[in-house]
Amino acid sequence: MNRASLLSRVGRSVLLSASKAYERLTGNCLVVETKTWWGSRMLVSLPEPASVQIFLDGQMDPNLTEFLCHALKPGQTFVDVGAHLGYFSLLAQHLVRPSGQVIAFEPAPQTFALLKRNVVLAGLIQAYELALWSESATLSFETYGQRFSAYNSFFGPRVAPAYLHRLRKQSVLVNAISLDKFLAQRPINIHCIKIDAEGAELSILRGAVGALSAQKPVVIAEVGDLGVAAAPRSIEVVEFLLQRGYQAWEWRAGALHPHTVQEQYDASNLIFIHQERTQDV
Repeated sequence: MNRASLLSRVGRSVLLSASKAYERLTGNCLVVETKTWWGSRMLVSLPEPASVQIFLDGQMDPNLTEFLCHALKPGQTFVDVGAHLGYFSLLAQHLVRPSGQVIAFEPAPQTFALLKRNVVLAGLIQAYELALWSESATLSFETYGQRFSAYNSFFGPRVAPAYLHRLRKQSVLVNAISLDKFLAQRPINIHCIKIDAEGAELSILRGAVGALSAQKPVVIAEVGDLGVAAAPRSIEVVEFLLQRGYQAWEWRAGALHPHTVQEQYDASNLIFIHQERTQDV
């Protein structure tokens, strides 16, 4: 590591420590601008965990990042469900440009406000303050403050019990729509959908059966059974897609590997590719 890189790293560590003190004193995160590894400007909310990863390393979830770099091509359409602050939307925009498009959904008002600012910085991303669901509805949605915004959920936080006392729960009403209804109003051919919705994945997929059948996009779904009683089990998500002609895969060591269905899942991302599209990825 050269001198400039070392000084930059030290400066970032100091700012990160300051953000933790600021959050303890005010209850608010510190919004700062950083750069992703491919050079996009991005606003992050320190010391929120995903933001910390991006701030220090220019990326988050290296495994999923690597798969998207492998799978997405210029001209394709990427749908980011549960976009949070927009890291994967920004990455997809970089990969599908100049003629592709990115559609991002984020229902939490405070989180969407920062996503919208990142969309303005990047351009060419359509962001909607909506939840995807099995049908159109107005739903109660639980949020947990800026620092724990990644745990916002319809079902309760998927977080270790030791952290529950740190969450500041607030219920808000959000507008929801099914993906099929959304697409009925727009002639869009989707190539890849990433769903990170803290337990709502099955409801989202039920509202997307038309798109899954007609367009057969790659589906990236977060799994993880962390004891949230109201949330569907991850195996239900897996079986829902397998029954519709999809095959389950894992991305490891730079390649796709067949996935073996499990009764219980730790937190991870699975990749589902329709059996008719295996050669396309």
